[in-house]
Amino acid sequence: YMRTSEAFMLVFDITNRDSFTEIQGIHSHLCLARDSNDVPLLIVGNKVDLQHERKVSAFEAAEWAKCVGAAYLETSAK
Repeated sequence: YMRTSEAFMLVFDITNRDSFTEIQGIHSHLCLARDSNDVPLLIVGNKVDLQHERKVSAFEAAEWAKCVGAAYLETSAK
């Protein structure tokens, strides 16, 4: 689906740094599969209700999203 989808949403857990690292790898694979760095993308930090357990700052995530040309938002499934 990476080659034919029109847009992508990568979701990570703000309380789990490994999940943030994982979406960076997924983004790299996505760019390779599409043979382009210009991929319509939304980065989502989830579990914002657990601020006291945060491991990835909103600033860090937003900066990475900006670097890859993506929009960034935070939410909670709760």
